[in-house]
Amino acid sequence: MPVIKKEKALKELQLYANAANLGILWKANGKNIDPDYPRGLAPSKAWSFGVRANF
Repeated sequence: MPVIKKEKALKELQLYANAANLGILWKANGKNIDPDYPRGLAPSKAWSFGVRANF
């Protein structure tokens, strides 16, 4: 009968997160116009999260 090793120790764990287009950090004008998007069509907010595990 074969012997099965049940070693499932966690060798490596990586957690990561990314966020893009969350908003404007500073406005120099009083008109609330984003200088990167003068027509007011800013891209939507993007979030990503992930986990990588090696056993």
